[in-house]
Amino acid sequence: MSHRTTRPPTACLSLAVRILGVGAVLCSSAQALDGPSPPTPALPEILVIGATPVPGLRVDADKVPGNVQSLFSADLAKNGAADLIGAMNTQLGSVNINDTLASIVDGIHLFKGVSDTTMIHGQGWQFIRLGRYLERAYATATLLEVYQPDLFQLQERDHSGYQYLELVGLLRCCTSFEAYCQVYTADLSPDRILEFLLLNRDFPHAILYCVDGIRNSIEAIQRTGGRRSPEELISVVGRLHAQLGYTSINEILHGDTAGFLHTIRAQALTIHELIYRYYVHYSIQSALAV
Repeated sequence: MSHRTTRPPTACLSLAVRILGVGAVLCSSAQALDGPSPPTPALPEILVIGATPVPGLRVDADKVPGNVQSLFSADLAKNGAADLIGAMNTQLGSVNINDTLASIVDGIHLFKGVSDTTMIHGQGWQFIRLGRYLERAYATATLLEVYQPDLFQLQERDHSGYQYLELVGLLRCCTSFEAYCQVYTADLSPDRILEFLLLNRDFPHAILYCVDGIRNSIEAIQRTGGRRSPEELISVVGRLHAQLGYTSINEILHGDTAGFLHTIRAQALTIHELIYRYYVHYSIQSALAV
């Protein structure tokens, strides 16, 4: 019969203490080999005096806690800047603007120049002109209708630098800022902008100029195509041309300006639908009838 001896509790406790002591010694030795831990860097103290306000809050320039530079319409007229982006880059020292839209606009102008100088001016070329002028007329009328409630009905006391930038943006969307400045200088006025983009006969992006181009293109297509002109299409185009050609800007401003612009958009859509019906998606019976 064997007897099993057991260690007293005090012996077990002393063994555990010895093991923990060895582990502590090993940890301290490892830390000594790695070297002392780097001190935590002290962050510099930043004192915030004030935040630069968001543009359009109508805060005086001398109260803005930041670098404030101003460029007025008189400066653009005096220096004869070609465009607003160039004027801001050259006259404002801390402004650097990358005009990414320029490459897109240049590509569109390049396509127009190539098509005008290399294509035979037959039906294909006339359809390109027809689509271009119709799209311009509709897009310009849409922009004017969108801008009309906020910019063309402001009181004199509500005019501000923010509105000036919005008017510049409207002209640049229509590629007409430089052309407008040649006619009216850089003194932007909502009434003059509306007159220029609606009723100017010499600017290619004005609605009246585009309607003239639409009418001339349709007449040229009929002459070269040998088909009788669709009376419904000729009637709608003539009505729109007369509506723009025999009205004045004062009549438009004193009447329902928004309704007038909406009517132009509606007639442009009607012209588009009629062109598609008579020249694109037509039946044999309608072609023989016309």
